[in-house]
Amino acid sequence: MRHDYRLLQNMLIEGKIDVHEFKEHIDAIQYDTYMSISEKYMKGEIGEEEFVERYNRLVERDAEKHWEPIRPHEHI
Repeated sequence: MRHDYRLLQNMLIEGKIDVHEFKEHIDAIQYDTYMSISEKYMKGEIGEEEFVERYNRLVERDAEKHWEPIRPHEHI
């Protein structure tokens, strides 16, 4: 789970925000791009571990776009 989602979840559980506010915050969060996480890392807004986590998620997400289902076949 992304760090910002985790923070929102904790705020919701602790009663600091209601469900409506939670949904608004989730909708306002922009998806990561390679450039956006690189800029955040260079500015010091995120640490090295979080950068690596987000980068790996982007790679996995991009790989899913090109994944082709494999049909079982019979060898003769």
